[in-house]
Amino acid sequence: MVEGRASRSDSKTGIWPSDALVALRRRPRRFTLPNGATVQIPKTAIDGLIEMLEAVVEGENATVVRTPREVSTQQAATLR
Repeated sequence: MVEGRASRSDSKTGIWPSDALVALRRRPRRFTLPNGATVQIPKTAIDGLIEMLEAVVEGENATVVRTPREVSTQQAATLR
């Protein structure tokens, strides 16, 4: 489990979570890395990133939990 509160901007890149959120809401599947390589990210991962960034933009904490499968809202509520 990864838990924490991210800052509202990344001091290294200057990218604001709200800017990243706008881009991710377009649901891109392919991303280009700084070295020029292209990777494809599953839709469920994009959805998770969107939820996490929404929390950061709203000043809330975000928790990421690895599971071997998708869980329901009720199952997720009992993880803590």
